[in-house]
Amino acid sequence: MYPVPPGFDTQSIDSEKNCRDGVPGPKTEGSALEEDATGAATKRQRLDEPTSPAQSRTPSPRPTSSRSPSASDSANDYWQPEVEPIVEELKLSLDFIHALQNASLNDGGLSEEALHRLRNPPQHILEIDDPAELLSLRHFLGTSNASQHTYANVQKVHNGTFPEQPMLSYAWVRNKLEEWTDVESILSDMCPQSCVAFTGRYSALDTCPRCHSARYDTKILRSSRGKSKKSVLQFYTILLGPQI
Repeated sequence: MYPVPPGFDTQSIDSEKNCRDGVPGPKTEGSALEEDATGAATKRQRLDEPTSPAQSRTPSPRPTSSRSPSASDSANDYWQPEVEPIVEELKLSLDFIHALQNASLNDGGLSEEALHRLRNPPQHILEIDDPAELLSLRHFLGTSNASQHTYANVQKVHNGTFPEQPMLSYAWVRNKLEEWTDVESILSDMCPQSCVAFTGRYSALDTCPRCHSARYDTKILRSSRGKSKKSVLQFYTILLGPQI
């Protein structure tokens, strides 16, 4: 063995000798990166190749309707369910959807006066000149979070103390307030257990479809032999149209 001079690259000589003899030499950083890139490209090519004739076929697109909704189409004409529902809950949901699609002001529960005011809104600023009306309105707004009985007690005390300036009744102020503001509330029956409201499909029922509670007071209904019907529980609805 001869001494190797300093700076002489023995790894290059060994690599050339191994290539001539068919023996792979040690991997350098450059050769390792090149081999990884070649392997990744081969793997991608294998993934792109179909493994069976079924996989090589491209699925045909599903036919779509060329009709687009226009402004003249109504919601009831354009939206139609593809299947007829069998489950009772789905039937009920569709009934309410159709009721909303066909809703109008005429069947909303508003009085004729409220409909007239809604279609012909006032064009002047409201002014209250009567002191009794203004006083009653202020008491009404001041006791808005209290009961109707509280307003009646305040009215009784006030009229006993100031008989020369009487305070008007609760019903009068409420009716007058609806006239002034053009906002009218709708009173509807509901289940005593708050299950459902007796509106739409439930409007003709006498008992709750879920808990079977009576809609009307059974004592009054029995004593009047079915002639007098007093609802057990009701709720108010204030429509958006009159408010704006």
